[in-house]
Amino acid sequence: MKKFEKISFLPLPTPVHRMHNIEKLLGFSPIFVKRDDLLGRGLGGVKLRKLEYILRSALDNKADTLVTVGALNSNHCFYTALIAKMYGLKCILFLVKPVSKKDENNLFLNDIFSKNLGAEIYEIEEIPDEKIGKGFGIVSESTEREVWIKCKEVIEKLQKNGYNPFYIPPGSVTPIGCYAMIEAFEELYIQMHSLGINSYDIFVPVGTGGVFCGLWFASQLRAKDVKIYGISIGANDFLCNEIVKNACQQLCKKIEHTLFIPAKFDIFDEFKGEGYGIETHLSQQAIKIAFEEEGLFLDHTYSGKCFAGMLEMIRKKRGIFTKPIVFWHSGGVVERMGNIINTCL
Repeated sequence: MKKFEKISFLPLPTPVHRMHNIEKLLGFSPIFVKRDDLLGRGLGGVKLRKLEYILRSALDNKADTLVTVGALNSNHCFYTALIAKMYGLKCILFLVKPVSKKDENNLFLNDIFSKNLGAEIYEIEEIPDEKIGKGFGIVSESTEREVWIKCKEVIEKLQKNGYNPFYIPPGSVTPIGCYAMIEAFEELYIQMHSLGINSYDIFVPVGTGGVFCGLWFASQLRAKDVKIYGISIGANDFLCNEIVKNACQQLCKKIEHTLFIPAKFDIFDEFKGEGYGIETHLSQQAIKIAFEEEGLFLDHTYSGKCFAGMLEMIRKKRGIFTKPIVFWHSGGVVERMGNIINTCL
């Protein structure tokens, strides 16, 4: 299997610890949490793992500008702006404003931080459309087309002006970005093995699909008795499966490794609510429980919905789960801080 290099700027490994109060609440044990919210740059988050590899690729290509796309208040975009600033690169962000957020006057900390870091930001209004596009997995096909057109225009303008832009897809979902999660799985595998645990289930949120792709891929390579459960945060399970399958196929090609890719993964969409970035009653409850019982900050977009899905599935499908469980905390602390501030204004 082909291997790739990275620019190391993270304090790894992140901790794994038991959630004893959650275990008591559910009457199920053991339940662990993988603390990627403690990744040490800008309040942490799993997006940073991918950016270590993507930054190396950008610098190897002599890039002087990072260009990427995300939704309003995007964790990925903020961290791209942060890493660009740290390494002396220009940063351009295309932020899609979902229909659901058009009338909100909330404080979006990720976007404020991105602006403070000097990122050049283009906001694009979502175009209502019944069909969600496969590129983002969170906005309409019409919106995706509009974003690609504007993004291409800016990149061509940069090139004409002598810049060398490096494009990063939404959520850093590239084969290199997914590869970062193979390394992350290995990190967890070693930690769990040190506890005498080699068989367990992992819960992870599914948005643009890169995190799930990398973890699932690694589980097939390393440990057949580790199962990955995905909780969709925006798209239906059919689209999530298509997005993850495509990411896995590209990863296989990039690392020059053949692996059987199933038509359907263990991804569940019943906890997504009305869509990306929109809180649900269950996510509200889950965020409150995680904070009060374990002192964890979760966000409404990713970790809150994933934690809610995990709690509900353990409660209602108890017979399925017989192995230890790991909740992969993907981050989102900045978003959560913004939510708290908004409720106080």
